[in-house]
Amino acid sequence: MGGVERFGNAHSPGTASHYMMYRNFHRTFPCLILVIAFTGSLALAQTQLSSGITGPIDDRIRVTLKGNVHSLAQARYDHGAVPDSFPVERMLLMLKRSPEREIAFQQFIEEAHRPGSSHFHKWLTPRQVGELYGPDDSEIAPVLAWLQRHGFSVAHVTKGKTAVEFSGTAGQLREAFGTEIHTFLIDGEEHHANDRDPQIPAALAPAIGGITPMNDFPAKSYTKVLGKASFEAASHTSTQPSHTPG
Repeated sequence: MGGVERFGNAHSPGTASHYMMYRNFHRTFPCLILVIAFTGSLALAQTQLSSGITGPIDDRIRVTLKGNVHSLAQARYDHGAVPDSFPVERMLLMLKRSPEREIAFQQFIEEAHRPGSSHFHKWLTPRQVGELYGPDDSEIAPVLAWLQRHGFSVAHVTKGKTAVEFSGTAGQLREAFGTEIHTFLIDGEEHHANDRDPQIPAALAPAIGGITPMNDFPAKSYTKVLGKASFEAASHTSTQPSHTPG
């Protein structure tokens, strides 16, 4: 997810993609799989913090979620916007912790991984992470209400309170996020992607950290095969393939 740029009086907006875009994102989406309750020094995490959303939700005053346009979504490949009815399904709007809870969460991770700590390997479930370190429900509720006001179907908030899953159409995305899903034809292959960075109301910026990729371009692999390696069990030695830089 990219940075945030603030400006005022933007036109009404939109953003997303469909199921293939959802699958591409989830290849890399980190999952926190934790199992044992952490019971010490949680006073800061349990403190009820005041909501960062302090003003009314005004769609005319917006911020841009920068860095959300794929490098191949170029004008020379653009064949125009998809129909408004084009489905954009199972998108994730990423939620943001307050600075205090983010600090507390990072401290928990450090202590849980540090040998000798009284909290070493005392893990949390995703639901416990959400309850102790996630954004307050009072901050999530306006985000859900905003999505629903623009016609989206909200499926759920993740257990760790890290994201909201929602679905809708390309028309709703344009109206809500100020970006369009276009068809791009590259080397004979058709792809769909947003043509510009999405926008959100500035009042929701304290609660929103970003959005999932809005394209169906396949992820690029950086794996390089260098050759075969061999291992001699008797001598416990191995022969590795030579590596040529570049």
